[in-house]
Amino acid sequence: MFDLKTDVNGVLDELYSAKCKNYEMICPILLPLGINQASAITFSKHIFNEITVIGSVDKKFVVVYAKLKKLLIIIDQHAAHERVRLEMLMNEYTHQEIEEVTFKQSKLKKTIPLKLSSDEVRCLSSKDVNNHFRKLGVSYNLQGNCMDIVAVPTCLYNNVFENVDTEKDKLLKLFVSSFIKEEFDFLKNSRCFSKTIPNFLNKIINHEACRGAIKFGDVLTTEACQNLVQSLSLCKLPFQCAHGRPTMVPLTNMRKMPPKVERQKVNLKKLKAL
Repeated sequence: MFDLKTDVNGVLDELYSAKCKNYEMICPILLPLGINQASAITFSKHIFNEITVIGSVDKKFVVVYAKLKKLLIIIDQHAAHERVRLEMLMNEYTHQEIEEVTFKQSKLKKTIPLKLSSDEVRCLSSKDVNNHFRKLGVSYNLQGNCMDIVAVPTCLYNNVFENVDTEKDKLLKLFVSSFIKEEFDFLKNSRCFSKTIPNFLNKIINHEACRGAIKFGDVLTTEACQNLVQSLSLCKLPFQCAHGRPTMVPLTNMRKMPPKVERQKVNLKKLKAL
């Protein structure tokens, strides 16, 4: 004798399974990538030539499909826009040549005097050191043991005067003093002049790029997603944000279902018995 409750549930499970397999015939298999598989996948800028934007997910990610690699990829909308803004700001704040970067400068309405040690005064007597500070956007007059700052990097200047409401002069002096001290420490401990961006300025620009970037929770239309991906494709380093996080990650490997699939048949005898 049949246990109606048990058998009905079994039949419904079979019907559900059979219906799912019908859908599987027309849908690609989704194979979520494990950590090892995802880390083994590398991207080049050519990936942007095959990307199709699907849309926004959870107000956090842009989902795209790479046709040739058959990969479903998620793009972090904040990290991606942060990278776009970082390279835009670098172009805005610097003159970039093949082998060196020169920072644009902003003149101060009032000079900032900084007292120097005897070692720092001797350091400034070098033409190479003067040239080093000039490339960083710093102009000054040296009077005895006092360094009168008359111009600073525009990125530093803007960070104070465009984003701070009170005590701007005090904060600017603190920023400039910290920046100059960092450079003196670098020159003291280094045998050569670095061609990389100073850590202090790098942090300021990264912070500005982050602050103005699209945030999690911001709604993006499909057109906005497409524009973001297009802008990211034009970046020199499109695969990481200003802080080194990845902008895009492979999510799923998509492939077509094999042509022959065994379908589970519904047990009609059980249905008839009910």
